[in-house]
Amino acid sequence: MNRTMIALAGFFALILATTLASSANAQGVCGPGFFSDDGFGPCEPCPVGTFTDVLGSRACTDCPAGTHAPVERSSMCRDCGPGMSSETGASLCFDCPPGFFSNVPGSLCEPCPTGTIAPGFRTASCQDCPPGEIPNAERTFCIPACPAGSALNLDTDTCEPCEAGFWGPVSGLAECFGCIPGTSSEPGALECFDCEPGFFSNPSTNNLCEPCPADTFAEDFGSDICTPCPEGFISEPGSTECVSELCDPVCEGDADGNGTVDVADFIAVLLNFGNTCEP
Repeated sequence: MNRTMIALAGFFALILATTLASSANAQGVCGPGFFSDDGFGPCEPCPVGTFTDVLGSRACTDCPAGTHAPVERSSMCRDCGPGMSSETGASLCFDCPPGFFSNVPGSLCEPCPTGTIAPGFRTASCQDCPPGEIPNAERTFCIPACPAGSALNLDTDTCEPCEAGFWGPVSGLAECFGCIPGTSSEPGALECFDCEPGFFSNPSTNNLCEPCPADTFAEDFGSDICTPCPEGFISEPGSTECVSELCDPVCEGDADGNGTVDVADFIAVLLNFGNTCEP
């Protein structure tokens, strides 16, 4: 295509654009900030909180959250300033409440990051708590860090001892750690301990150490389950081993159970001769 043809094409494009513009103006096309059902006059101004930035709009658009349109016939929305924000379709901005901030124009209010607070309204940046202190649940002021063996109750902003079955090895915890299976703890513990033989950590009671049920046993420290006795053997609750179900006090030499071995016991042992009492 030579220069003459390019020039002619541009000329005709200009004529076409001028013709269309003249036609639109003749019909009263709605300008930015105005709208109508068909985009032509009579036009109405966009309500507050909305805008349109094009010609011939048939509707106005709500301002995005973080912006606002305070007057009618707006062709653009304005950003809310630092420490402020807005809902969608807002005509005004509001201050970020305590515990929240916004540091970029047109942004939303966000909670202060962990370890920081915003004590007042319209905060553009949150501030750190001093050493030895942590934010309260709402992150509006600092409170002393909870000592080891305790954690912060977010509902009351107070420190409470770790419950049995939990532990708090360091200060400043928001929650205590659960003891691992086979271990447990007393309230306010800094560490967990192994369950003793004959006991196991019960997950349904926050890993508290409980005696093994009858007919089960745990022979080692740190058990999280109890082992069932084999067939033909039994055990009392909290046992570390099982015994033959044929066994009775006769086998122990104290047949009448009075705590002493006497002639009657000896005779009972003889009569019981042949019974097996070994596990």
